[in-house]
Amino acid sequence: LNQKYEGDPILIGTALSEAAFEWAWARGKDKFPERYFENGNSKDVFIKHICCTILSQLTPALAQIDTKFKKEISSLAAVRPHAVITTNYDLFLETVFDGYQPITGQIILRYNTNSFGEIFHIHGDVSDPQSLVLTERDYQEWSEKKKYVSAKLLTYFAEHPVFIFGYGIGDPNVKAILRDIGELVAGEDGLIPNVYQVIWQSDPVQKHPPETVNVSVEGKDYLIKCIYTNELDWVFNALRSQSALNS
Repeated sequence: LNQKYEGDPILIGTALSEAAFEWAWARGKDKFPERYFENGNSKDVFIKHICCTILSQLTPALAQIDTKFKKEISSLAAVRPHAVITTNYDLFLETVFDGYQPITGQIILRYNTNSFGEIFHIHGDVSDPQSLVLTERDYQEWSEKKKYVSAKLLTYFAEHPVFIFGYGIGDPNVKAILRDIGELVAGEDGLIPNVYQVIWQSDPVQKHPPETVNVSVEGKDYLIKCIYTNELDWVFNALRSQSALNS
């Protein structure tokens, strides 16, 4: 499949969905809840169920984390951000940020963004297989819907510092966020002053001031600050909350 679809993960996921659908209705029928076979369920639900099962099994409890990462995760938990926005399906962040509420799917559009302590899974999460953005059709629907989600989350982007972890500068999700924030807060020179992208790299890096990087989004150039590091602990400590969230 990787060769057939030239490494395109969305097309590969779509092909796997077809294979899972055929298998579910034949030899795999006892592997899924009966409700999946009723009218009204997308045929993609079978591959999504498999993904959710695997990810739920793989997601470690905090007690299982390798000792070398525990200090880093403890520092991350102490940041206590106003909100977390992720494309991850798994619920590991909910174990890191104690008391934070997962928000996913259509609920985002109806949610009160004045609240504190939410983790927005903008591509769905494992608690609801149907919510996952996984196949080509899902991404097409997401493209049509994301402007509403972006508008809903724009309050966070405009009023708070935004730190981006775990994504490359060219990631389409990051570019979509930068476009939305940039249209609102970018200066005449294209600088988005409240966005920092943290880029992990294996080579030792000196703790130098952030480097300004140009990012082109749909023909428009924006400048953001990038922090390159091979150790995230000091970044999390710098962001550490000085007071507890009160709601």
